[in-house]
Amino acid sequence: MKQIRLIGALVSLLSVCGWYGMVYADTCETRVATDTAEFPANKPAPIICNTNGHVRVESGQATTTAPGLTDGTITGFSFDLNGNARVVTSGGVTGGTANAAAPSLVEGTQYGFSLDLAGNLRTTLGTLLSGEIQGSGSDPGMIVTSGATVRQTIVASGVTTNTTSAALAGPAVGSKTFYGQVVGTGAVTQTQAIYGDIDNDAANGILLCTLTLSGTTRTQDACPVVTAAWSYFYVITTATTGTSATGAVYVMY
Repeated sequence: MKQIRLIGALVSLLSVCGWYGMVYADTCETRVATDTAEFPANKPAPIICNTNGHVRVESGQATTTAPGLTDGTITGFSFDLNGNARVVTSGGVTGGTANAAAPSLVEGTQYGFSLDLAGNLRTTLGTLLSGEIQGSGSDPGMIVTSGATVRQTIVASGVTTNTTSAALAGPAVGSKTFYGQVVGTGAVTQTQAIYGDIDNDAANGILLCTLTLSGTTRTQDACPVVTAAWSYFYVITTATTGTSATGAVYVMY
């Protein structure tokens, strides 16, 4: 009798564990999504399968609105009715926000990306690239490369009297050409003395070249190329004569 019972127990064990030590379920119960499985404590539980025999593993629940959660409760993923997983971050990356102008940021606050209204991501380098010269005002700046396109900046414009212009920060290191003109009605003249300086006080600079302009209606001239580097430039105009005589000086580099 004892041998019969032992053989019966061995057969039952093999039916659960298989012949090669692998665990097989006694039953694979088919349930629909609305069924609520009841698993008694400390009792073997069946594996839940679909009608094709595939094991069903619940990872989340689809709801019209995000569910309310309770502290300490294990919760699966939440999906909307289109199958999209709900992901809500508190103070983390939330994607991007479109702004007509770059937003002002507050120290210590986390933000999403900023996009312009055309969908372009705003990025600004905090450190200059090698060869980069940042501009200001109407000057967009540049990357210095060999054989680059010649650029020009206004040193002084709309000059109708004998005066000293404001100082212009030197736009680049290396060769430059200064171009001056005066236009008006009838005979016009203007002398344009161009100075290089170490600061922006437009005084006590070094004379680089002088353009002596004289003509009818319009006249222009250019200084020889200046190879020295200067932090600032300014212009002192004298001998301005003629009806509506107006002068201007440009630097090309």
